[in-house]
Amino acid sequence: MRTRLSPDEVLAEVLARLGAAQGTPILITHQELSAWPEEAAQALQTSGILIQAEPAASVVCPGCEQACVMPVHVRSGDPGLDAFIICEERSDTNRVGIPVACLEQWQASGEGLARALAQWLSIPYAGRPGDESSTLAVGLLRGGRHSSHVQLQTAGKIALLLAGHSVPLIEVLRLEGSRFKLDHRALLGLVDGPVGPAGGAESRAARRSRLMRWIAEEKAKGNKAFHKTVANREGIKSQRLRQILDKEPESAGKPKKGQ
Repeated sequence: MRTRLSPDEVLAEVLARLGAAQGTPILITHQELSAWPEEAAQALQTSGILIQAEPAASVVCPGCEQACVMPVHVRSGDPGLDAFIICEERSDTNRVGIPVACLEQWQASGEGLARALAQWLSIPYAGRPGDESSTLAVGLLRGGRHSSHVQLQTAGKIALLLAGHSVPLIEVLRLEGSRFKLDHRALLGLVDGPVGPAGGAESRAARRSRLMRWIAEEKAKGNKAFHKTVANREGIKSQRLRQILDKEPESAGKPKKGQ
């Protein structure tokens, strides 16, 4: 009989399945969630890594040892039978009742993980809503001497990309009881020890594009002080923000002076 997973093993399981899904969301069934330590399930839910999804349309039938995967029929208004499976395999079985709670399922996604990481790092989230690409923006992390744009690699082995480094997320993130612990100090050390001349830093064009997107988001909210809000979010003065926005993004095809 398999022993119950520890919180860290639950985290490793979720990360492995996200990586295998190549950036697309995964589903966690009610049966799986109920088998995990309660504190681990709670941490995943409260962090936003797990969000409730649509109820399952099919489940493993508990009517006999064959354990067939069957579609579920839901009939509201019947207090004695909320959900059921119609068995067509056996003559001695017709309807098999299914508790509605067993139809619950949860969704985990790279975007939810990236948002949680930004929160744990205490930095503004820089990603786009609904992004399912294999590399997701997390935000800009400032160290003591340098800064770096942090990205989350969601295809294959889940990893953080920053300052030219690639570090498996499982090496810097732990799930202890009902709390996540991110090794913030180790990541700041990577930011201050960049690899390569660029150091993995965000390009000027990418930064300008991100700031313009943030401004558009604030305008859509009806925020009239959008410049001040975005400047504060970026940790710069409004005058500096305007300077960045006034500069044209770098263009490879733009001729240099004297040409």
